[in-house]
Amino acid sequence: MAQELSSGSILERLTGAKSERSPSPSDIAGALTGFGALHGCLSPNDLHWEKLCPAVDAVLNLVNAKFTTMASEIPLGTAGTLQYTLLNPPMTSETFIELDLKISKVLPPSQPLVIEMREAKAPVMSITPDKSFVQLFSTAEFQVSPLDSAPESLFVLDVHSNLEVQFAIEDEKLQLSLALQR
Repeated sequence: MAQELSSGSILERLTGAKSERSPSPSDIAGALTGFGALHGCLSPNDLHWEKLCPAVDAVLNLVNAKFTTMASEIPLGTAGTLQYTLLNPPMTSETFIELDLKISKVLPPSQPLVIEMREAKAPVMSITPDKSFVQLFSTAEFQVSPLDSAPESLFVLDVHSNLEVQFAIEDEKLQLSLALQR
């Protein structure tokens, strides 16, 4: 028994995603041109659209969409824009953003990255009957050390860390265990 192959079934098996519509010839031309497949060899009008598998377009569109979401740009007002490339989509909320930055092009593995932490102000400790916390305020300066030259600063981050504190008494000494609160 032969199984019917549609663009939806191939796409679903390859990527787990379902396509709601069949791609148009202009969609296919856009995807192939975007990947450089047509550059210098064929024009979109020279292809036999009715014979080109629609699944190719659907897969290329999904891959292209994934790559475009991984390269992002954020406006920073009058300071300019922040451009970054991500290995994975960012996790964001109202209070934080978690980025998995792809820095291999900016910082080759042969150049060591140095992170210098400095205390910005005194820690603040909150003790309640249920839980205790320590707030740390610091700055983190990220530097690269090129061979045979002084370290260069890449950027500086202000860091505010909330740590959960657990107390224990051992050998008549008070001990603290700190855990980063997520």
